Amino acid sequence: MHRSNVIIDEKVHLNGTRSFISLTPSAEEFAKNITSLYLTFNILCTIAALLIVGNFFLHAYFIFKYITKRSRASKLLWLAGLYPIIGTVSVLAMWIPRSFSLSDMIIMLYFARCLYVYVDYVIDCFGGHEKMSQALAEETIKMNTPPCCCCCSCLPDTSAVGILTTISSMVALYGIIVFSKVAMLPLRHFKVGELKIFVQITIVLHSIQEPIFANLGSYEVFQSGPLLHERDAANYWLHCLLIAESLIMSLLSSLIFRPQVNAAFDRFPRKYQQSNPEEPAVINDKF
Repeated sequence: MHRSNVIIDEKVHLNGTRSFISLTPSAEEFAKNITSLYLTFNILCTIAALLIVGNFFLHAYFIFKYITKRSRASKLLWLAGLYPIIGTVSVLAMWIPRSFSLSDMIIMLYFARCLYVYVDYVIDCFGGHEKMSQALAEETIKMNTPPCCCCCSCLPDTSAVGILTTISSMVALYGIIVFSKVAMLPLRHFKVGELKIFVQITIVLHSIQEPIFANLGSYEVFQSGPLLHERDAANYWLHCLLIAESLIMSLLSSLIFRPQVNAAFDRFPRKYQQSNPEEPAVINDKF
């Protein structure tokens, strides 16, 4: 039978009576009986989450100050919000152990949203669907793209415009890898390649780590303590790791959200010539 995070443990007392207790403590029970180890990591992760959120507000300030198009700014804001969302829901789960599953669900939903917004951002940087189709009309996409089909050298190249009609039937992440490869060169000053890498790494890390920690919890690798059972302890340390990774990735993402290096920030003085924010930037090659 499937066991949820809230596990029911049947205890038989000496007098023969039975009582049922939840092995996953409530937030109140966890706070009252928290050990020094958990308290230390909770405080450290809370500070890390606050730093991530603070860095997000810094990104948001530059996004709204230096980007003329509100639609483009909102897309970048969604992408910049990836790490504060992970950090915030993870630290809340560390303080409220019964919300581990909810935290994972919110993170996965935000991943899906970011994948959609990333494609929308690429289209926006081209200047819309029609201009993107014109720009990519002569381009072809290699279908033998890692990680899925890198060994299939016999696969033919296909039209970059045609691939958009079938991308919805592909695995979302792989579809974006294939699609974004052809957009990287013309939109390199919009940092679409770097954005893709950040989103990819974040999704892959979470997708790999979650089942690993779930299995470690199932095999009781994490010691069961007075507060958290094995699976809950595994979830706790998973979210702790996610916060640490999000802090690092959030700080690194500042490199692509700097107005000096990203053509999306059209109001910032630079060696880009962009008379109309609806148009892709014309790049000065001497930059």
